[in-house]
Amino acid sequence: MRNTNFNGDEVTVARKLEWRLLEPTLPPRDSIGVVAATDLAEGGVAEYLNNPDWLLKPRSEWPVRPGQACVQVVQDGWEEVAAGLWSMLQVRADEFLLWSSEDLRAMFYLFRLPKAWIPYLAFGRPAELRKDAVLPGADKAYWQAYLDNFDGVQTVKQDQLGELEGSLSEWQKAVREAYQIWGLPRNEKKTVVRSLTADTLGGGQVDGVAGLIRPRLAKVLQYLGYVLHMLNEGMVSKNGLQIGLGGLVYFAQFRRPVMSSFRFVWKHLRHISSGPKAKLPVAVQDELLLSICLLPLCCIDIRAPVSLLVTISDASESGGAVCCSTRLSEMGIKAARAPPETQRGEDEKTVACNRDSLLVVGLFDGICGLGRALEVLRVPLCAYISCEIDAKAVRVVKSRFPQVRELGDIGKVTRTKIQDFAVELPRVSLVLIAGGAPCQGVSGLNASGLGLNDPRSALHGHIGKINKTWAVVRLLDESVASRSNEDLGTYSEDAGFVPLIICAGGISRCRRPRFYWVDWSIQSGPGVRIPEGEMYHKVFLEAQLAPVNGWAASGWFPAGGGSHRFYTFSRAIPQDKPTFKPAGISKCSAKDV
Repeated sequence: MRNTNFNGDEVTVARKLEWRLLEPTLPPRDSIGVVAATDLAEGGVAEYLNNPDWLLKPRSEWPVRPGQACVQVVQDGWEEVAAGLWSMLQVRADEFLLWSSEDLRAMFYLFRLPKAWIPYLAFGRPAELRKDAVLPGADKAYWQAYLDNFDGVQTVKQDQLGELEGSLSEWQKAVREAYQIWGLPRNEKKTVVRSLTADTLGGGQVDGVAGLIRPRLAKVLQYLGYVLHMLNEGMVSKNGLQIGLGGLVYFAQFRRPVMSSFRFVWKHLRHISSGPKAKLPVAVQDELLLSICLLPLCCIDIRAPVSLLVTISDASESGGAVCCSTRLSEMGIKAARAPPETQRGEDEKTVACNRDSLLVVGLFDGICGLGRALEVLRVPLCAYISCEIDAKAVRVVKSRFPQVRELGDIGKVTRTKIQDFAVELPRVSLVLIAGGAPCQGVSGLNASGLGLNDPRSALHGHIGKINKTWAVVRLLDESVASRSNEDLGTYSEDAGFVPLIICAGGISRCRRPRFYWVDWSIQSGPGVRIPEGEMYHKVFLEAQLAPVNGWAASGWFPAGGGSHRFYTFSRAIPQDKPTFKPAGISKCSAKDV
């Protein structure tokens, strides 16, 4: 029971709790735990539902002082916060907004957790588990899912209103069918079916004709009266000021520049203590009065056209700055003129893959050749993780692929790090792990090589550790073909299957025979033959070569003729004298040497 004391502060009074008072507030018994949460989860989410202990940090990692942040998002994850992406919603002059919503009754009682969670289900431990769905990139269609609420929005032309308004959309039909299959009760009172007006999840009102989203009038009047009362009294407790300011900040979310009206009030809150009412300084009164005068402006105009002006701003308690664009920089012009690799037309084919489902891990990643290959193939990714220790290579990757996540030294990758990715990327259902350990120890170019006893080539053993993830895994392991049968057998034993041997000489001017351990089926087809072998399967590639004048300077031609293939390119390392049994020297003439 809530009450107030003589200072106007809220006081909570404990009363004896009786079952007869609690029972009417609970849902029917047959609606409790009707669905096992693990039946609906997959990937990283399923792993954590079955193993709640993974969510706990070891006591040694507990912070000395708990953090005060309300939300924790990795740097590359902000684009996945759906709430911020609604700003892209725009309704043109000849369009109208239709809003649809579905809601579940007694959401927190419908899903049952595994028994492993029982020790953690206790009173006095409030927490909120939030996961907004990623806003889709499709034009004219928007949706978000938050706990028991599902909202769908679409923009339509005026001649479509008569047909669509009040009718069920395909996604809403699918949602209702899913609820019915799982026996989940819908909240009929909160259902909205393609309406021009609606109340949103965040407490706003949508006007699809005017193209405005604004706070509910009743809430505006409530806080307007409260703030006017504070100003009339001239005195207020810290808790009372926080309540009023909280409402004003909520309204400012509908027009962010309104936040600039608050400055002195923050300083005042830091300096006053909880307890008796304190006098409101004149500067604070001015800010509160200004903020309520700006309330009519607190709305989102989704008919506002997109500005071509690009701005960047930064601010702190000691100062701020803002810049705006005037023209494209030299790098901007270069980017605009670059081949439109990611600007595909509808008639172009892309690799069939859900953007949210595929995670790629590049081991011994170098300058991210794997990432570039996927870019050329236009494979949509959920994320790309790179394992590389060479600082120069990492700088190259960061400048070309800034979105890549660095995992660093493969030898320091732990099970905990892998579990962290399960939290950050819960929608991942397929992981491609690709790479090739350093080959100096096993390469035939190195006559004094130590094989897998070489510490560099021995890093191959760490691939199995990365291979244990929370989703379906596909492996692509690459290594040189000039190796001993013993080393080849060891690699195949670790992988559990024999490799393919593929030479780029079939489709290019350079020979580059390499072993590939691939754990999915590769079939023969036009230009590809794969006869089976005992220790490996050899792949024959056939394709028309690019004309010489397409890559060689005018007047130059391969000495071996138009069909000549160059030997495998390797790094040139200057030496004062020949190393032990240098590869290829026996085929060179005295003049060549």
